[in-house]
Amino acid sequence: MMFSFTSGPMRINRDGYLIALDLFKPLSAEIELLVNHGLKTIRQQLASVSTNYTLYAQPKLPKYNN
Repeated sequence: MMFSFTSGPMRINRDGYLIALDLFKPLSAEIELLVNHGLKTIRQQLASVSTNYTLYAQPKLPKYNN
């Protein structure tokens, strides 16, 4: 089934997107901090205690820059 639209989103949809964006902004900063700094710190701590772990067991995550 394929849907096709000839007009943009309605006002209620645009308002919903803006509400979601406002609610996500604080969470986005926390996610960015975790991805860019938290995982690096965890890897360093694991390496410092000679823990056997597979580097590739943790997903490669992109760096987010705002």
